[in-house]
Amino acid sequence: MRRLMTCILALSLCTCALADGYGSASAKPKRHHKPAHTCKPTVQAAGDAKVTTAWARSEAWKQWRQAVRNSHGEQYMDRSAARAVVVRCTDSGTSGFTKRCVVSAQPCQARSQ
Repeated sequence: MRRLMTCILALSLCTCALADGYGSASAKPKRHHKPAHTCKPTVQAAGDAKVTTAWARSEAWKQWRQAVRNSHGEQYMDRSAARAVVVRCTDSGTSGFTKRCVVSAQPCQARSQ
């Protein structure tokens, strides 16, 4: 009989402990909600004149990333996280054989996963 009472008491204590651990709001992990993106003011940068538009565009993005790194830090350099992106490319110089691009974009922190 004593052994039966001990088992019942142990079982009830385990059940209570499980109920407290799984059913209460305090046992749920707390999630800190961060905004999806943290953005900075728009940064504009012009690249050097290059022979092709693709090369000129790449140079403009390189200059944009450098400007963003210098003013806001490396965590804002990811252009895939940037918003309000505008890239303008035009003929450069008197010959018209070279292209120059200007990138204007709002740098944002990339989402951490």
